[in-house]
Amino acid sequence: MSLRRPRLALLTGSLVCFLAVGCLPGDPTPDCPPPDAEPTHLRIEGTRVLDDHDRAVTLRGVNFGGRSKFAPYTPIEFDLDSPDSMAAYLDPLHSSLDTLVAWGVVTLRVPWSWAALEPIEGTYDQAWLARLDALVDAAGARGFGVILDLHQDIYAEPFCGDGFPVWTLPGDSGPPRHDCPNWFLAYFSDDDVRAAFDRLWANEGGVRDALDGAWAFMVDRYADHPAVIGYEPLNEPGWGTMDRNEFTRDVLPAWYEDLVPRLASRDPDALFFLDTNGVDGAEVMTAMERPDLPAFVFAPHFYHPSLVFGDDAPPIQDEAIDSLAYWAELGAEWEVPILLGEFGIPNGRAGELPWIRSHYDAFDTLRMHSTHWEVSRAAEVWNGEDLSLMTQDGQPEPVVAEVARPWLRAVAGTVTDQTIDMDAGTATLAWQDPSASGVTEVIVPSYLWGAGSLAITGGCLASRDGSRVHVRATSPDVTVQVSRENAR
Repeated sequence: MSLRRPRLALLTGSLVCFLAVGCLPGDPTPDCPPPDAEPTHLRIEGTRVLDDHDRAVTLRGVNFGGRSKFAPYTPIEFDLDSPDSMAAYLDPLHSSLDTLVAWGVVTLRVPWSWAALEPIEGTYDQAWLARLDALVDAAGARGFGVILDLHQDIYAEPFCGDGFPVWTLPGDSGPPRHDCPNWFLAYFSDDDVRAAFDRLWANEGGVRDALDGAWAFMVDRYADHPAVIGYEPLNEPGWGTMDRNEFTRDVLPAWYEDLVPRLASRDPDALFFLDTNGVDGAEVMTAMERPDLPAFVFAPHFYHPSLVFGDDAPPIQDEAIDSLAYWAELGAEWEVPILLGEFGIPNGRAGELPWIRSHYDAFDTLRMHSTHWEVSRAAEVWNGEDLSLMTQDGQPEPVVAEVARPWLRAVAGTVTDQTIDMDAGTATLAWQDPSASGVTEVIVPSYLWGAGSLAITGGCLASRDGSRVHVRATSPDVTVQVSRENAR
């Protein structure tokens, strides 16, 4: 990682240093040795994700993004017929990723569609793969960790869904559609959707074998890519005509137990993120029993039912905190980390900012991993769902003011405090490091927070690169106080 040192005012030789971007001329040097090389691998130990330096890592970021559900299957809308379509795609891609860096995002859950990969059975779309390669490369160049999520909703595009190629369906399934605001009801009411999932889980026509083969191809392609930290086998799996709870308890874990070890043999360093059915994310409960796997991340979702059916945010924000605590408690029971793979609110709903703030408050309290749904740049939204944190021209939606906040990303020791007062524009981040020498990574978003001040007690500044701040402990107890220059 290159060190673009900001202009800092440092009390050299003290355990307290103050940073103010642009406060002094020149290019001062951070006041203690820089961090070692960035870790290249993550591993799971119980409920924690650890890096090569044995630091407890938090995965926090966004889904990138919902526009990938329909052609040309990218989070960035671009002119596919332009003389240089790759350039038309790359320019907004790079600017969007730079914006996410400024927001303090470090993890991208990247939805990919089997229909995009293999539109014709046995034939992979090389142009689409080149665009996905470019996305992963650009993410890696900026220090993002990428989770490749095989995304589906109500199976396939002819049903107003996304994900599976039409050649996995019997007969003529009709043209693709994405104009159905109540698309999710098809899980319960559309016989064709239910039959498609029955075919999948029964492996009729070898559909499940073909799905496993698509995953083998993708893992082989990205196993050695330093940006790719893991894979999610299937987003919100459908249950067909089976009883939903019986499917979730019996069929789904058995599939994970069969598929994940085979994929892990192709990429032993990967993390695997296992989802449950989409209804569980609204009910905030699951019949799933822990899959018999040595280590994985459980990655459920949370969308309050009132939001799903078009209402404003619930007036009681504790509902979000209580709901996320249920998933955290399940992770503790299973002894696995929890990543909330999707959550969010449509833009313009009343109460959107406090609703999203309550989620991030819960993530800080519970030390929960999360990826916000979602970031896209598109004129047309999928099935009327306007949840993107970014506008078509790359500007932040108002709710980003709650998303961009300081937090502890990789802690050498144990977190003792992570309190953020978004109204006051202050944050207290503290940890205990028995070694009194480890380097902890703190995220201080350059968006909204970058012109504020930072005070370090019990440690010293090792480096600052954009939104990433590295603090080296010089005593067992370290505290970082952050103040935003223009607090609301």
